[in-house]
Amino acid sequence: MMKTTQGLVLGLGVTALALAEPAAAQEQGTFYIQAGIGHIDLQDSFSGFTIGGVEDPAADASVSDPTNLIVNGGYFFRDDWSVSVTGGTPATSTATGEGSLAPLGELGKITFGIAEVALNYHFDTGGRFQPFVGAGLAYGIIFDTDDGALTNVSVDNEFGYAIRAGFDYMFNDTFGSYFAISQAFVDFDINGMAGPNPATVNAELNPVLIQTGLTYRF
Repeated sequence: MMKTTQGLVLGLGVTALALAEPAAAQEQGTFYIQAGIGHIDLQDSFSGFTIGGVEDPAADASVSDPTNLIVNGGYFFRDDWSVSVTGGTPATSTATGEGSLAPLGELGKITFGIAEVALNYHFDTGGRFQPFVGAGLAYGIIFDTDDGALTNVSVDNEFGYAIRAGFDYMFNDTFGSYFAISQAFVDFDINGMAGPNPATVNAELNPVLIQTGLTYRF
């Protein structure tokens, strides 16, 4: 999956550079909105499965990777620097037991969102193809949980950090398209009940957000 994505980004980048023309200068004082589709690739990293106070090293789980709508809003406070905020519609992921938990099947569902605030550096190419890199804070927001084999599931919101990279391809000074990849590093402590026994687990989900859509500058 990642090799395919990297190849797509490289191919689009080479094509865009070949077609680059002077247009859509990045200017201090410009606001922008990027809106599109996002695919959230969650990392299946669970540790410290404890049931009834006893840790089970053979317990594991996997989570589904949802897709949602994404919006980025930003402001160029210098020609080559911007600050941006990323948010999206709530996404729902299903956790399924693996290892010693495989017989339990679906463990539960979590509806969540990842908000990011980032500082971005925009490379001045002098043309339509305008790449950027950035880093900042991430905040994992839990909107809802649904019981499965685990009941009374609770998950707290958590802070983390994020890195991101991508590019705009501007059609003119106002409209364009964009592609971006960001990774948020956020851990969640999950608590619930496995039958009559309390259960806890640490989930290092560290979501990778792959997004594409349209850019509007004003």
